[in-house]
Amino acid sequence: MTEAEAIEALTAYIGGVNDVYIDYISVVSAFLIMSYFAAHKLNKYLLCIVLILFTIVAGNLIFSLFLQNNDLDHLYAYIIEQKNSGAFDLPWFGMNPEWASPALTVLEVLSTLGGYIGCMFFFFYQRRHGHDESGT
Repeated sequence: MTEAEAIEALTAYIGGVNDVYIDYISVVSAFLIMSYFAAHKLNKYLLCIVLILFTIVAGNLIFSLFLQNNDLDHLYAYIIEQKNSGAFDLPWFGMNPEWASPALTVLEVLSTLGGYIGCMFFFFYQRRHGHDESGT
């Protein structure tokens, strides 16, 4: 792998991770809006369908984010290793510490899991109290 290919792969992984993260935020936002307006109106069957679908989609996005970040971490470590061994001449690259990429992976996975848990909490809160606050 040449330096250009390594940097191109790195930027492609970063773009992919950002795309999945934005997709996750979109799904969470839609679920929160739905929860606010409709959680207290759903019957038990629709409740199960909505929660199962949200769990599947959120789980898929969280797992995809983890897998892409894992590959990104290994690619970053490879590039740093090649730079340190002299195989790559990238004077401008590698100024971030090696632990930064794995730490970012942990933070992103924790934030997505926290978002999922928060969504579920809000959904059940709205299911119990939503009709009282909305006046419907």
